[in-house]
Amino acid sequence: MFLADPDRSASRYGSRGRRLYSLQDATIAATFSMLAAEAVGLGTCWVGAFSDAEIRRAVRAPDSLIPVAILTVGRPAEVPSLTPRRPISEIASLEVYGRPFPHRPVRRELIRPTW
Repeated sequence: MFLADPDRSASRYGSRGRRLYSLQDATIAATFSMLAAEAVGLGTCWVGAFSDAEIRRAVRAPDSLIPVAILTVGRPAEVPSLTPRRPISEIASLEVYGRPFPHRPVRRELIRPTW
């Protein structure tokens, strides 16, 4: 379980820390945990659909913390197939919003199949 702590972030960064940085901190921690699990051969699954109140009660977290994600970790029963990805032109811009990012993969093995 990854919890955001808005008060801690606000103490240093004010309202932006409260509403944004605290959530970013929790999601970054969850993402790095996923990478660490993968590095030792484990699989993970990000769970974001849950009741905040039920999660707080289950882990005895104070109301001041915001549940952000549950990360399940274990040995995968199978290797899932690759899923389609949005083109980089939809998610990255060069310097200003909407200017296409001129992306070309450097290494062939990093190219995902297209559907």
